[in-house]
Amino acid sequence: RCFVGRACRLTVEGRAMRAESQVQLFQSDRQCGVDNPGPIDARRVGPEASVEEGLKVYDLGMLGEGSFRVCHCHGDGGCDAFEDFCRDAGLLTVVELCAGREEVC
Repeated sequence: RCFVGRACRLTVEGRAMRAESQVQLFQSDRQCGVDNPGPIDARRVGPEASVEEGLKVYDLGMLGEGSFRVCHCHGDGGCDAFEDFCRDAGLLTVVELCAGREEVC
């Protein structure tokens, strides 16, 4: 989970995580690995430098409120087409910092 108005860093763990890998965010109702017609609402980013082989951190910057599908491209052969982002890495939720709290934040 990330918060509106704050930098969002996403950690993805897996086998054979390459420096060339990328993640791409879509609206949560879209699928990974298929051409997504209509306006592109995606954000593609590569990982930060990492010494751990199976762990990558992606700096997504600041995001608006909502739910996003995180799609992963392993980077072998490029990450240029929607089809390259075929691995579903889950959902990312971005909320207001005090969402659901009654007290003043």
